[in-house]
Amino acid sequence: MSQQIEQFNQFLSYFQNHPATLALLLIWMFVWKGMALWRSSHRNEKWWFVIFLVIHTMGILEIMYLFLFARDKKEEEPAL
Repeated sequence: MSQQIEQFNQFLSYFQNHPATLALLLIWMFVWKGMALWRSSHRNEKWWFVIFLVIHTMGILEIMYLFLFARDKKEEEPAL
């Protein structure tokens, strides 16, 4: 247990020593989260909206949603 606490303290001290890295990480996360929340609300997908509010994945789930699950219908329809 003490080893896990020590690793967590090292993790926190890294961000204390490198605040720009933390700022970039937060900007990255909030940009993707904002885009995913906006898209899911406009598509009336309430479950996706709630998932994005509750689960924080540093943008990974949000990117997957935007590029895999929330494609515009115009892109999905075959051209005549």
